[in-house]
Amino acid sequence: MGVMDFIPLMQWSYDYVPFPVFFATIGYAMFAYLFGWTDANWLLRRKTKQFRFTPTPVSSSSLFWWCGKGGWAARGCSLDTTLPRWFDSGCPPLAIYWGGKDTLIDTDALVERLKTEPDVTVIRTVKQEQAEHCDFYYAADALEWCFSSFFAMSVFQLIAGAQSYDWGKIGSISPVGQYAQCSPGFQLDESKPYAELWMGTHPSMASKLLSSGETLKNHLKSRPELLGDKVRQKFGDDLPFLFKVLAIGKALSIQAHPDKELARRLHAERPDVYKDDNHKPEMAVAITEFSGFCGFLPVETIAQYLSMVEEFDTVVGKETSEAFRHVVSKEESTQESIRVCLKDVFARVMGASDDLVRMELEKLIKRYEAGKERLVEKDVKDVVLELNRQYPADVGIFCVFLLNVVKLEAGQAMFLAANDPHAYIYGDIIECMATSDNVVRAGLTPKLRDVPTLVSMLTYKWGPADSQIMPPTKFRSTSHTTLYDPPIDEFSVVLTDLGAETTEVHEPIDGPSIFIATKGDGTLRWKESDGKESELRLQKAGFVFFIGAGVQVEFSAGHAGLTIYRAFVEA
Repeated sequence: MGVMDFIPLMQWSYDYVPFPVFFATIGYAMFAYLFGWTDANWLLRRKTKQFRFTPTPVSSSSLFWWCGKGGWAARGCSLDTTLPRWFDSGCPPLAIYWGGKDTLIDTDALVERLKTEPDVTVIRTVKQEQAEHCDFYYAADALEWCFSSFFAMSVFQLIAGAQSYDWGKIGSISPVGQYAQCSPGFQLDESKPYAELWMGTHPSMASKLLSSGETLKNHLKSRPELLGDKVRQKFGDDLPFLFKVLAIGKALSIQAHPDKELARRLHAERPDVYKDDNHKPEMAVAITEFSGFCGFLPVETIAQYLSMVEEFDTVVGKETSEAFRHVVSKEESTQESIRVCLKDVFARVMGASDDLVRMELEKLIKRYEAGKERLVEKDVKDVVLELNRQYPADVGIFCVFLLNVVKLEAGQAMFLAANDPHAYIYGDIIECMATSDNVVRAGLTPKLRDVPTLVSMLTYKWGPADSQIMPPTKFRSTSHTTLYDPPIDEFSVVLTDLGAETTEVHEPIDGPSIFIATKGDGTLRWKESDGKESELRLQKAGFVFFIGAGVQVEFSAGHAGLTIYRAFVEA
């Protein structure tokens, strides 16, 4: 891979020299002359064997790109920019190790050229100062110098999995579909909804190492030091969080997630439905404009809806409605007495008969479509009509009179505690949660509805919509990074937003982390524990990486800037 390619000559010689030992001897002599090699760096009994093109620990894809038809060797000078592109989408991920004492090969120039190639993923570049040559054909100790350190890296690229659910955005409109194209083998289907990109160790869709295909979960078991001692002591040898991107094309179900005690009970009683015993607090950070249900409306607002929206009042029932409005209006009412009545109202709505719901929704929709909404209904009219288009005659539509509709701008976040009702309506978000997939649903869904469990588990806390928004803070000594730190132990999230040619350093975090680039391009740099400096190119949105505990990293933006979201845990 030097200024003049000589591999075709080597291949020709190998094909026509009658005995391998002759070829190897001549080959060593030629390279000793070209590179100025000395016998001091070669085992005399093995040096001729290194020139026989014997199997070495590299992928067949790499071998093809080195010597195969259509690969580097067949295309002349590697650095000649006048030649046709010599990489396409079939190029495998590359790790480049080169010798510091190699006087013939200009690897620095090659690496810089590779950074401009859109179809090249450079996993790692390492200069082995003591080596005369690190070519996988010839370096006797390449395994010790290169491959062992490659598999012991503390920063590495992940393959994230895309989930296709009915509520996701379609094809390339979905950021999940866009980001998933960074995963080898993923084929975008423009007619398919892409809803969630999963990054973590959850068995339903565990992330894998790009370099080996090993699951992240298994890799962490074999290298627990990547988690950090404190995190291991508190959470065991696994990630305590699951990181996601969500692309919401239509509303998700009215739902809540159980706390730890309830999760254990539900899993024990119905393991086919509630597949793990962990709680699932979660946080949503808006990538684009976002809207979702979160928490109960102020009780005064619910009482007003009961008084002014006849269809809602009918579904709740006269007796329950009057009892609620009465307790809310009394100054001496306790929060507990109001909470009991709020639970009764919610239970009556979610447990209403299908016929009653259908009849009252038909009246409500007909009235809204005729423009006969009252002033108090103007803020919810459009939501009601849109939900009815998505889920006709669904009882969950009446939740607009019970739950806050929280609207977030890009960069704003909300925290969803266990046992709090919520439902995403539209938008794109980063989501982080404790590692669980437990969901209790009761509306706006074709999936199983567990109304009794949902009604019994909720906290029935209430408050205005803006009380659900979680204010961010500055992240340590950074200049361009925002911290979202919810009141739980399992995770926090940072957003780094860099302008063109800007750099940001994240000091070591005492725990594991995963980040995804959502916009722009740039470079990631860090030092391994042995002092070796490494860098990875973040070529486009959708690249996902794991960072081990205690590693300081530097993000450098390219001409288009760089935006990354990073989830982490510290104990």
